[in-house]
Amino acid sequence: RELEGLNKFVEFVGKPEYNDLHVHALHCLSNCLEDPECMQQIKENGGLARLLAFITDVTPPEDESSGGKDKKKPSSKKGKKGKDDDDNKDKSGEPSRTLPEVKMHCCRSIARAAKNVENRKMIHDQEGEKSLIILLSHENHQVQIAAAQAIGMMSKNTVSRDCIGQWE
Repeated sequence: RELEGLNKFVEFVGKPEYNDLHVHALHCLSNCLEDPECMQQIKENGGLARLLAFITDVTPPEDESSGGKDKKKPSSKKGKKGKDDDDNKDKSGEPSRTLPEVKMHCCRSIARAAKNVENRKMIHDQEGEKSLIILLSHENHQVQIAAAQAIGMMSKNTVSRDCIGQWE
């Protein structure tokens, strides 16, 4: 935590050139997310929002906490939308997408983190339920299953359950 390794993992997972290693990085990150202190640090640094945006293939929110002091952060956002969107488009002109296996493991990481009451609250604050619900309509059944399991874990929190109900 002191060396900001958690943020480095989140940034690494957002780089499409290393997609063959994303699952392994998520395994490491998953172990860290179970600890409420690590989860709090990731949330405060915008890593949780980037992680949730990454699994739904949307542009993550701007990192307001950096205040312009770290120029590397904006270029290494989740969802691979950092520098220019043109850098992250494949040959067909479409933005690059997260691999289904990575999405599945990311959902499992969120489910593991959501076993802790404090972590569930932090994930809820970042609208994690919305991202997981979006994945229920993913074409890959393994991603759907992992998202459903994560939603099941999140639903232990009554506020999350209400939020899930609002999203039908």
